[in-house]
Amino acid sequence: FLAPFFANNTSNRTNVAKSTSINQENKAMLEYYDENINDVKPKKSSYLKTYLQNVYNFLHSPSIVFIYDSIAYIVFLCLFSYFILCEFRYTETVVIYEYDKNETSLTELDKTEVKTYPGVYEYVLLIWILSLTIEELRQFFQGENHIRFKLKLLRYFRDKWNYLDILGCLFFAIGFILRVVSIWTTEKVFMFAKISFCIDLTIWYLRLLHVSLVFKSLGPKLVMIQKMIRDLIFFMCLIAIFVCAFGITTEAALYPSSNFDLNLFRRILTKGYWPVYGTIKILEDFDRFSANCTGRLDCPEPHGLVYSYIVLMIYMVVANVLLVNLLIAMFSSTFQRVHENTDLIWKFQRYALVYEYVEAPVFPAPFCMVIYLFKAFRTIFKRMCRKKFYEEESYFGNNSLNLIQTIEKKSSIEYLELKQEQMRRTIDAILKWNSEKLELLEQKLNTLLENKVTLKK
Repeated sequence: FLAPFFANNTSNRTNVAKSTSINQENKAMLEYYDENINDVKPKKSSYLKTYLQNVYNFLHSPSIVFIYDSIAYIVFLCLFSYFILCEFRYTETVVIYEYDKNETSLTELDKTEVKTYPGVYEYVLLIWILSLTIEELRQFFQGENHIRFKLKLLRYFRDKWNYLDILGCLFFAIGFILRVVSIWTTEKVFMFAKISFCIDLTIWYLRLLHVSLVFKSLGPKLVMIQKMIRDLIFFMCLIAIFVCAFGITTEAALYPSSNFDLNLFRRILTKGYWPVYGTIKILEDFDRFSANCTGRLDCPEPHGLVYSYIVLMIYMVVANVLLVNLLIAMFSSTFQRVHENTDLIWKFQRYALVYEYVEAPVFPAPFCMVIYLFKAFRTIFKRMCRKKFYEEESYFGNNSLNLIQTIEKKSSIEYLELKQEQMRRTIDAILKWNSEKLELLEQKLNTLLENKVTLKK
């Protein structure tokens, strides 16, 4: 409420002429227009009206909307985190007490575990997610109405942050449905709901990176991360070949008669994947072998130990030395390419951020639900009034409708004539100003010619 006192939203052509670097002739031309064109001067508004207008402009500025939205989003993450950590339980303990009149005290009789129902925190988060979903729908349908659905779909998914928004709303809906279903089922369904909420909270925390776009030092770093993830996907496809080649062959050499189950896949990944990061679990198989190990199922084959030891040395050189340094070189190249265009990337990010919050509601989620409800009721009311206007012919008879159409035609003609008159006055003023300048130039030219003739004589 204090910021509008310091915000200066007034602007006119005189201030523009003073603030911009234009020459004296353009300033004289603007002053000439202000003196000769009979425009309607706006009345001086009251102090209260000016203050309210400044408040409106202040609250609708993209930077203020962005700040309010960021603060509300951080509150949402804190509330969601507290709910997952402390308030999301399948059962709660209910203690039954008995009041003793003689001793005037409570005596504990029994403790029971009862299933919990959705509480206040869950409903608040549900309303919050619902408002975020409506905001995503607004972003999808905003713009021109004549644009086809396919083009709107492509324009909406062009922003990669919308993928996180959709996934966040989807996982919350799945988790809330499973949580309600778990009331009449087992605790296993409740654990699936909790896992869904945990994934959803992870997505919303990743969505917080969107705030860093406003900073010039952090915004381009997100582009670096995005491009490095592409390099990492290529690297993971490449290293998967070596992991399968080493893990499967060593497992087959050490334990020829293994059962086909999940533990088999776990042992293959343990032998092939974790050595890339320095955790060499296969050495435990080498240490397990001894003279008394023969005849046991968990005992590795002696000939397989020799093969695995030789292959391990080759694999460590290829995986830890060659492939990891290749990934570091790819990251360095990507970082250098993005760092050269840091300023340009940040300007594009800043423009996209401002464009997003120009059309955003003033109040952040979940308070924007009030604005959406108000707009919905206003739209319904307008359509009902319009329908009633066209359906009730008795309210406006044929003569009244003809009179209204005649008045509209007359007003349109008067408006067009007024615009043409203003255009003519503007053209006349320009011609008059040009003619005066030409006369002035002609006088100066005649003076120069006379001086020249006098000098020649």
